[in-house]
Amino acid sequence: MPELPEVETVRRGLAPLVEGARIVSVTLNRKDLRFPFPKNFKKELEGATIESTGRRAKYLLFRLSTGKTWLSHLGMTGSFRFAELKFKEPSRYYEPAVDEKHDHVVMELETKSEGRLKLIYSDARRFGFMDLFEKEEDSSYLV
Repeated sequence: MPELPEVETVRRGLAPLVEGARIVSVTLNRKDLRFPFPKNFKKELEGATIESTGRRAKYLLFRLSTGKTWLSHLGMTGSFRFAELKFKEPSRYYEPAVDEKHDHVVMELETKSEGRLKLIYSDARRFGFMDLFEKEEDSSYLV
């Protein structure tokens, strides 16, 4: 399981590209990770802009233009990586996933600096999870 310094490193790696990026589309390649995705997860994310990134303990927090916050926990093997849409190979920012069959969430982002990119969440063991809420007290993970 990634420890707190690793989670902060992930946040710092994501922040320059995702902050200010608009989520164009979301593909969920399964209905759940460790837990089911929140109701309307895909619909709520599409069209939103990621205004800022944060971290509380080992939870990554993405504050959205809709007033909601998208929470992600990496579990034991979860990871994010970027891929440019025009290239098949993984981008220069992160190592490729071991196997694309573990790419469970794929988001197409319109970024300010790099244009359109894919943000891919991969998790071989599926111990990670995601949540979406308006106030921190609405998330059972942060209370």
